[in-house]
Amino acid sequence: HGVILFGTGDPTAHTTAPDGEFRCSGWETQIGPRYSGTAVGPSHVLTAAHLGMGTNTTFSLQGLGYSVLEWEDCPNTDLRLLRVGGRLPTWASPLSSTNEMGQGVVLFGRGGPRGPAVTGDFDGDSTLCGWRWNVADFQLRWGTNLIEAIETGSDSSPGEYLVAWFTHNAGDDEATVSVGDSGGGVFLQASPGEWKLAGVLSAVQSTFKADPDGPPFNAAVFDRRPFLEQASPGVWEYDPNRLEQPGTRWLATRVSAYSEWLNTQLAKPAAIPVPRLLSADTVEGSYSEHPAYSVDPSRRQIWVHPPETGRRFYQLDGASTLTARRLHGDLLLLEY
Repeated sequence: HGVILFGTGDPTAHTTAPDGEFRCSGWETQIGPRYSGTAVGPSHVLTAAHLGMGTNTTFSLQGLGYSVLEWEDCPNTDLRLLRVGGRLPTWASPLSSTNEMGQGVVLFGRGGPRGPAVTGDFDGDSTLCGWRWNVADFQLRWGTNLIEAIETGSDSSPGEYLVAWFTHNAGDDEATVSVGDSGGGVFLQASPGEWKLAGVLSAVQSTFKADPDGPPFNAAVFDRRPFLEQASPGVWEYDPNRLEQPGTRWLATRVSAYSEWLNTQLAKPAAIPVPRLLSADTVEGSYSEHPAYSVDPSRRQIWVHPPETGRRFYQLDGASTLTARRLHGDLLLLEY
């Protein structure tokens, strides 16, 4: 569903780019409208492997639609790198340093706001403990949290993870995640004004029972003391650690642990070559690569935003020739 905020259930909250101290913290690099992921290069997106995004999957970024032409999984992790046709309008710098512990982060995901309240019984008093997951609306939202641990995964979920906790003492912007947020970016401020991609959202502690005979439910819980959790298939128990840490945790694959793999993949030549679109203000040039465009090689089409004012001249750097151009809605369609 979506990034769930501690401070508000307003479905419009945090649905525009963060400003102030969190300005330029990654919002503009998040793909949509139904998948979460982060642009990390001119033609690459980093996301969660378990989403299954593959060849011919489509997504959008800043009004342009892109098709996945190639993909590669990082071995023994939940990371998948996608390559698209064309040039993405903006992208994030992946974090390579390993100083994430104790750092505040901004996280992004798509889905619905928080649902109905979840309460627990404390000495006969009903107390707010969290909120059920809601219906997805695929709206991009952001929130904040703190990295409190680095963890190695299991055989079923291998890899290194950044760990954050959803509690009740980290301010109104404090956030946890739910289904639909997988693949979203987690950013930390590497230096003043410089935000880098530190993690890719992967998993969250979220399934509970109010009593042994009751139905399980999924919720963003900041106090899990009254609830049972699944210890093994069909076995529900109280976690003894809940008394020391009543919050719930979410995990993001640690990008810095795989920076060597990521840099190698980003430097690889494309297995499926596509033409580069060049443009200039005058027909004589000089021409340089257009800032943002998408290429569909199966249809031999290129999509761009038309210039807001003046003229723009286009050419391809390969042997192909542009054969047609026309406006298609708010976009300019070029065929080659």
